[in-house]
Amino acid sequence: MLQLSIALQIIFIIAIIAFIIGLIWLIINWIRKKSRKAPMIFSVVSLIVLVVSLAGGVAVSNEINKTLSSVNTSTKAKSAKNTDKDESSTDDADYYDDESSSETDNKNQIELDDDKIDIKDSKEYSTTYSDSSWAGTTVKIDKVTVYKTDGEYSDGDDGKFNGIAKVHFDIKAGRDISMYASQATLNTNDGQQVDADTYDSDDFDGDLNSGAHTDGDVYFLLPKLDSVSSLKTLRLKFTSDYDTDDYDDDNSDHSYDVTVNLQ
Repeated sequence: MLQLSIALQIIFIIAIIAFIIGLIWLIINWIRKKSRKAPMIFSVVSLIVLVVSLAGGVAVSNEINKTLSSVNTSTKAKSAKNTDKDESSTDDADYYDDESSSETDNKNQIELDDDKIDIKDSKEYSTTYSDSSWAGTTVKIDKVTVYKTDGEYSDGDDGKFNGIAKVHFDIKAGRDISMYASQATLNTNDGQQVDADTYDSDDFDGDLNSGAHTDGDVYFLLPKLDSVSSLKTLRLKFTSDYDTDDYDDDNSDHSYDVTVNLQ
């Protein structure tokens, strides 16, 4: 396309020169009163070639401009796309860096009552407790995590704690019931008795409809914990009930008394 444009420009220049020569030839013959037919034909042909080459040059020039514009647009689009990719990659990298940093920062901390608790040591136990003896309802305790804090913290009730037990419950209701696992009382093998920290525990129990499946963590703040391995057994007591019009139904109120071994 560029070569054609150059050729048309050369033809245009030659046509201008030829047209000027034809006009001069025509004037000379007119002055000398010679035949003007030949220079007239020469001038007209030159003019036609001039006009055609000019029109062709303009058309070719427009096509070249369109092509260059398309190339520039494509280049800009690719550049923008690559920039977006680079920015996306950078954002992803920043996100994962931030996430990794957050995990690193929080690895030795947990948050209770909007306070960050520094953790000195922790140990997670897998447990297998399961009870389906009441109202077609299954209660499982499948995980216990014991934390030893880095120093003592206030429990908000003029008490102190340096240990935390987190108990994970899994409950599937066999009928409409009320379950109060998040209000359990905990006894440890070293003689401590504490009530659940209901404020920081998950909201997963209470009124449950038949077929409901729910799970959550219950926190217990321990006043004294020698180490995360010093707890061998946990005893948990909590209640549940269901509504009934049968006054002879002695099963509507139920108390769970659970012992979990930590190994």
